[in-house]
Amino acid sequence: MTAKLELTNLYINPDYYNPDYNFYNYHRFKQTGIINIIYKTPSVFLNGLYLELPYSQIVQIKKLRGSSTFQLTLSITSSDIMDNSYAKVKIGTLLRKIDDYNSNFFKVNARKFEVRHCQTNKNTNYAFPTVRREPNSHRLENNAIVTGDASTQNRFRNPLIKKYAYASFINPDSTTTNTIITIDIKPMYIQKICELVKINKVLLDDSNKLIPVCTELNEFINQEYFDFKNAMYTKNLETDDIPFNIKLWIKANTLDTYGTNIYMTWKVCGYQL
Repeated sequence: MTAKLELTNLYINPDYYNPDYNFYNYHRFKQTGIINIIYKTPSVFLNGLYLELPYSQIVQIKKLRGSSTFQLTLSITSSDIMDNSYAKVKIGTLLRKIDDYNSNFFKVNARKFEVRHCQTNKNTNYAFPTVRREPNSHRLENNAIVTGDASTQNRFRNPLIKKYAYASFINPDSTTTNTIITIDIKPMYIQKICELVKINKVLLDDSNKLIPVCTELNEFINQEYFDFKNAMYTKNLETDDIPFNIKLWIKANTLDTYGTNIYMTWKVCGYQL
């Protein structure tokens, strides 16, 4: 009898990342607006891109109305090297390499992301049923080119064509030495991180500033579910001069749509103070 081997905590080593292993399953894009990501190496297939980040500064914590998750704006400096594996290829360079690959992929395959639909008397607009999410402001550009004749005579003969374009996940405020990205995080993880902050307050710098933020977040999350989902929250730690360094493990297993943009969704799947 062979023993069952469970592969856990598999993350991409920046030294060996190869964008040629990225596989984007877009065959149901026109029905769902979602593209599934698989990282296919010769030895193993990963259900998405999994990365281990160095210690980074949380710049902002935000929750939008209608969303059940928070967004962390993370600042990663090029001097933050986690261990020897990051000495050659820093995480900021890796993230830019992924972003450049995405940009080129959607330019080359632009025709595959055209959504055609006939106009009717009831509806002349089409949108994917996506979860409520507002990307960074730099993603809000209208990248779609809509063609077609909207006149009564020709609307059934000439369909509307919407062309979707990729929007970078690298914040435009980023520099060569500082990479800024936005990551989704579940409320459950926020509460666990806050609990760790309170337990390790003696070891943390400026814990007297962090603990009130954690208390505020816990009170916000512990609202009734519908009140929580319909509420908005924003805390700018950089403006308030509250340093919050944390090590995160993140994954991107889908490319989603918002408006007319296609963007890569990064999510927190592990953390360490």
